[in-house]
Amino acid sequence: MKKALSLIMVLMLVMVSVPAFAADATTSASEAWVEPTTTTTTTTTTKVEVPAGAATYTVVKGDVFWKIAKDNGLTTAELVKLNPQIKNPAMIEIGQVIILKMGADVTTETPATPVAGTKLYSGLGMVDNYRTGHTSFNVVAANAVFDQDGKIVSVKMDVTEISPSDFNWIDEADADKVAKGLAMEEEIVTKSELKEEYGMAAKATTGLEWYEQMENFEKFFVGKTTAELRTWFEKNTDANGRPIKIGTELKAEDQAKVDALTADEQAVLADVITGATMSLHDGHGYFLEAVEKAYANRVMIEVAK
Repeated sequence: MKKALSLIMVLMLVMVSVPAFAADATTSASEAWVEPTTTTTTTTTTKVEVPAGAATYTVVKGDVFWKIAKDNGLTTAELVKLNPQIKNPAMIEIGQVIILKMGADVTTETPATPVAGTKLYSGLGMVDNYRTGHTSFNVVAANAVFDQDGKIVSVKMDVTEISPSDFNWIDEADADKVAKGLAMEEEIVTKSELKEEYGMAAKATTGLEWYEQMENFEKFFVGKTTAELRTWFEKNTDANGRPIKIGTELKAEDQAKVDALTADEQAVLADVITGATMSLHDGHGYFLEAVEKAYANRVMIEVAK
C-alpha cells in the first residue's frame, strides 16, 4: 500500500544530530483494551516538610518515579532515601512535592551526551504475530539507536493491528477501485496515531493511554542493552508479559518473582508500573523481539560534526 510504504520509509530516516526516530507500520483500530481487574492495597503518603534551600520537584500527570530520578541525575534508590515520606514509589500523586537535594550533596552519575564523531548504530526491527482467537495479526515496528556498547540511546515503537475488515478486497473490474483503495488506507492507523481514540486510559490502572504507556517504556529502555532488557523482562513480568503489579493481590508464581528481587529491583518495578502496565510480549504484539531485531539489523552512523 502506498501509505504503508511511506510510513516505513519515514521509520528508516535517521536524524543523527538528535537521536530520536519515528516507527510506523500500517495498522487498523482494534477493540478498546481492557486491563485485568486487580485488588489494590491502600497506600498513603506523608506530607513532607521541605528544608530551606532544598531542591524539589512537583509531580505532574504522566510522571514516574524512576524517570524523575534519572532526569535529576539520581538513582531510584537515592531518590527514595531523600523522600522517606513516600511509602510506595509506584503511588506518587499529581501535585506531590519530591525532594531532589538537601544537606550533603548526593553522588550522582549523569549519562554522557554523544559528542561529535561518536560512533552510533541505528536499526529497524519489524515482527508480526497472529492474535489467536481474534482472527487478526499485529505488525510491531521498533526503530532504535545504540551506542558502541550496545546500550539503547533512543527507541520508538508502534504497532498495527490488522483484521479481516481491513481487507475487503476490491474487484479489479471495479471502476472506483483506486478511490476505494485510498479510502481503505486512510482507515488503517497505528495505535500511536489513534491517541485517545484507542480507549485504554479509562480502564488502565495507570490512567494513561496506549501511546503514553509506550512512551514510558521507551524512556525506561534507554541506557540498557537488549540482553539487559531480556533479563529484566524475564524477572519482572507475569505469564502474560505484563510488568508484575507490586501493591496488588498477586498469583503465587508472581509473588515468588517479586520476592526474588532485590530492594532496588523492586523499587524500579514499582516505579515502572506507575507509567506502563501493558504487555511487552503477548497477542497484542512482540515489542521486545522487535527491539532485539532492530539491534540485529543495526548499521553504524556518526554524530554530525
